[in-house]
Amino acid sequence: MVKAEDYFKQAVDQGVIAKKSGKDTTDLFSKFVVSSAKHEEIINSLLTKTSGKESEQLLKAHRDNLNSKERVREIFFQAVGFSK
Repeated sequence: MVKAEDYFKQAVDQGVIAKKSGKDTTDLFSKFVVSSAKHEEIINSLLTKTSGKESEQLLKAHRDNLNSKERVREIFFQAVGFSK
């Protein structure tokens, strides 16, 4: 799961680069919003089934997901003209 969050962060970083280069990334960030929610759902489900080292890794993945989720939501809502 930690690797999935690393890949998701990289995807968001590439989306930010595309946005800065002038590309329309509204649809991309819309999909990122949905993806981050699904990641969170899966992580939370797995957390109820694990303990020990696996649980620690999932907690790290959860923190990473929350950071990415907040970043994605901020960029998406700016793109569509909403403010928080």
